[in-house]
This record gives sequence, structure tokens and C-alpha cells, in this order.
Amino acid sequence: MKKLLFYLFTLFTFSVNAQDLQLEVKVNKNPALTSEIIQLQFSINAKGDDFIPPPLSNFHVLSGPASGFNQSYSSINGKTENKISTTISYTLQAKKEGEFTVSSASVKVSGKKYKSSPYTIKFVKDINNKSKQSEKTIFISATASKTNVFIGEQFSVIYNLYIKNGINIQKSEVFPTTFDNFWEDGIEINQKKNKREIIDGIAYTVIKYKHSILTPQKSGKQIVPPAQINLSYITRGKLRGYDIFNRPVYHQKITSESLKSKSFNINVKELPTPKPQYFYESVGSNFSLKSEIDRTKLKSGEAINYKIILRGTGNINLSEPFPLGFPDEFDVFDPNVTNKTFIGNKSVNGSKIFEYILIPGSEGVYTIPSFKYSYFDINTEKYVELKTKEYKINVLKGDLNFTKDSTNNISKKNMELEKELNFTKISERAKWQKYYFISFWTLFSFVILLIVFNIYNKNKTINPINEKRRRSTKIAIKRLKTANKCILNNNFDQFFEEIEKSLWGYFGQKFNVESSKLSKENIIKYFTDNNIGKDLESEFINLIIHCEFARYAPSSNKNMEMKQILNRAKEIIIKVETYTK
Repeated sequence: MKKLLFYLFTLFTFSVNAQDLQLEVKVNKNPALTSEIIQLQFSINAKGDDFIPPPLSNFHVLSGPASGFNQSYSSINGKTENKISTTISYTLQAKKEGEFTVSSASVKVSGKKYKSSPYTIKFVKDINNKSKQSEKTIFISATASKTNVFIGEQFSVIYNLYIKNGINIQKSEVFPTTFDNFWEDGIEINQKKNKREIIDGIAYTVIKYKHSILTPQKSGKQIVPPAQINLSYITRGKLRGYDIFNRPVYHQKITSESLKSKSFNINVKELPTPKPQYFYESVGSNFSLKSEIDRTKLKSGEAINYKIILRGTGNINLSEPFPLGFPDEFDVFDPNVTNKTFIGNKSVNGSKIFEYILIPGSEGVYTIPSFKYSYFDINTEKYVELKTKEYKINVLKGDLNFTKDSTNNISKKNMELEKELNFTKISERAKWQKYYFISFWTLFSFVILLIVFNIYNKNKTINPINEKRRRSTKIAIKRLKTANKCILNNNFDQFFEEIEKSLWGYFGQKFNVESSKLSKENIIKYFTDNNIGKDLESEFINLIIHCEFARYAPSSNKNMEMKQILNRAKEIIIKVETYTK
């Protein structure tokens, strides 16, 4: 019985694993030069037999097929795992330049045939430049997904570092890139996904080191600035001699170089006029607007949860709560904003949720109207109007009725105690004496505390500067709360993004500047108008610039750096508050 169960288990395990089997194909160089030798490899995670190769008429087959079989065992927590793989490899060289498709090969595993997918390899003619004076060893390129956009229309800028094969980078220093008149959202780079490219017959390893999504804030010819990197790398020097296998040995030379990409222009167009009444600077595509409500029947004084869900592709991450006309009888709290956007390859996608708490003050039937929202569609180059649903709210009489007075404040009316208060006669004299004793000493203690407090206030000297700083410190701590959490979680990349958002958010709220008009030029303008010193202005701007590139710069002590930046941001907000109050 045990043997039968073991056999069934083994058979089931094999059938599950067999479903995942695939004959994979890969090469070590693609694209490749016609003069280069490449390795073509087929592999499957099982014991394979009866390999049928593809036709390779477009290649010189220098060696192969060479079969390899590998088996390994591992035991973790008492669970034994057996890994098996079969590899068949060729050494090839192209007969001529062009794109050649390696058709399907096949292999059998336990009698079942598995085929590989066709694989295309590109070969470029080697220019065989003997002088090599014009070839570039290493350089930077900058490309934009669009060069002709509207205000608010997002596009991507990618900076690539091209390194000639055989060059070893020893040290690098990436300088910050400041995008004036653009809002920048950076994308985290996966350094494992480097690719290979051939330019003018020279093979390069291409490293994407910066990828930004830019949102233009100003019309006209805008400049995407050059990127700069300082590098040190090893190159081959003079011939030193030959090793024991008669191979040449060269001196190594360390070369330092400062690289710069070319700047280029982006033509930013004004949005068409007239703009719709309900347009709030949203630009993109596939926007949608939806409302949700948790209930439509309740008592006065109870709360309604009302949501506006804005979804789309574009500058949705810059969307702010827009005006909504709720009934005057409702007490409306500031919305809680949930940002569920993510940065794609060319724009921001996702949704923003604006969640309101509504409290009706009195009974009646009310209407939450349909709200309108317009955005500019970049595909049709037209404004599109969206609408939410209309809701009828039936409010029943609650225990307390609330109405709004002429100052739009809630006042309590008709607050009647519906229960009669029946006082029982108290005949026990001792009970009254007890209450009198407690009341007397409570009143006496309260009077003593009032006298002490009055003396303390008279003798206390209030320092208005210290008072300002205390208020300013509270504002700074509130603004930088999320960034402080990043320190606790050791989230280095997210920390600098939160500091940058906090500074821009503080500036916009402090000086009543719309998100679409946030720029370093406006920082200078508003600081100057409010007589804020140039040193503080430079400190504010420099910290924003530092945060823009700090995620890409190496740091030996990230936690210490985050604490220092947090203190700098806090002190800057405190100073601005002290200047302007």
C-alpha cells in the first residue's frame, strides 16, 4: 500500500512539474556583429532526450551541439528537492549581416515532445575601423517620447549610458538634472535589465540610469537640460608582454571623463479656449468619474460617507479636490484624499479617491446633485465632460436636530428633554451634609488653583518669537509626518519623494499657489513679495533640487542622511513661517 501511494505521489508530482516544462532558447549577444562569435543555448528543467536541432544554414557552426546534464539535491526544513536540467549549446558565427530566425527545436521528456519558440537574432556588419579615432568609448543619450505637447500633457525622458564592450566602470558621480517649468515624477530603474546595442559597427552595453515622467507647467519652447556624469574607467594601455599561454598582457590605465548629453527643446502648446466651466487642469486620456455613497436613509446628526473616484491616465497625480455643491443643511468635513496612482513608462496611471463625511442637520428630503468634471483628452484634443450620479437623501428626525445659522455655523435648536425629571424627596440630613462637605472643598480647591494660575500668568514673560517658533514647529512636524515614517521603515527612495512633495505642498498652501503653477520661478517671486531673505530662498530651492536626485546618488549612511534632510526641511518650514506670520 505504501509503495502504491509513493508511486501515485511521484506520478502526480511529475505531472504537475511537466505542466511547467518549456524548452527555452537564448543567446549571449543580441544584436551581434558579424565578426563576433555567439553562444546559442537550448535548456529545459528535466532530463531530455532525442534533441532535434533547428536548421542553422545562415550560420557557421563552429561547435555543437554540446549536451549537458545537471542534477542537484537540496534539503530545507526536512523537505528534499531534486533539480534536473538539460542544456544543448552551439557556438555560431553569422555568414552575413541581417536578421535571422532560429526556428523551433524539440526535445523529449519521458516520451513527451517539447518545442522551443522561434528566436530572432540581429547581426550588424563590423565596420572594422582600424584608426578607431572616431569611435566613442562611452557616452550619454537623452530621448523624449514626445517633443510636441500641451500644458499638462505628460511625456517621458530617458537617459541612457552607452559603454563599449570591454570597458569596466570603476567610479561614477551622477549630477542632478533640474527640469524647469516641468513637474517631474521619477521611475525606479531596474539595473538588471541592461541591453546591448550596436552603433556604427561598435557594440555597446546600454544602461538606463534615469527615467522621468515630465508634466509641463508653462507654454512655449521649454528646454530639457543635459544630464551630466563623471566617470572613471579602466582602459587598455601599452603591451606589457605575454603570459605563459602566449597571450598578450597590457598595462591598465584609469581614465576619468565628464560626460554630458545634448539638451533639446519641447514645444508646449496652450490648451484650447474657451475652457469649460468645470475644467480643473486635468489632461490625459481615458478619465472616468464615479461617486459612491454608503446610505441614502438616515437620521439627522448621523454621518454619510460619500466618495468621488477619479481614474485615468495623465496628470491625475496632480488632481486636487474640486468644488462640490452639497446641501446647505449638511455639515461637510474636508475630504480625505487617497492616492492610488502609479508611474508608467510614459505617464501616470491610476486613481484618486476623495472621501467626504456629510452630516445632515435636520430632517427632510435632500438632493446631492450630479457633479460635473471636465478634462482635456490628448487623443481627440477636445474637452470631455464627466458626471457623477444624483442621490436622494431621506433624513428622518434624530434625537437632536441641527440647523445652520446665518454665519453657516451649526446651532442646536429644539433640544428638548422629553423625559420628565422626577425629584424624590430627600429626608436624610446626613446625606445632604455629605454632599455639602464635598462641594465646599471642591469649590475651595478650585479658587486656590485660580489664584495660583493668576499669579503664574502675571509673573510669566511671554516671548513672541518663541511662541511663533512653537506654532511653526507644529506646522513643520505635521507636513513632514509621512517622511518621518519613511525613516522608521528605512525607505530611502520614498523618503526623498515625500520631502519634495511636502515642500511643494507647503509652498502651494502657504502662498495659495495652484498645483499647476508650482515652479522654482514662483518660489523666487513669492519669497521676494513676502520679503523673505535670499539665503532662505536658496536653501528652500536647493533642498528640492537635492531631493530630486538623491534617490540615485550613492550614500554610505542612508539613515543618517535622511535624518539630516528631515531636520533641514523642518527648519526651512519653521523659518518661512516665522518670516511670514
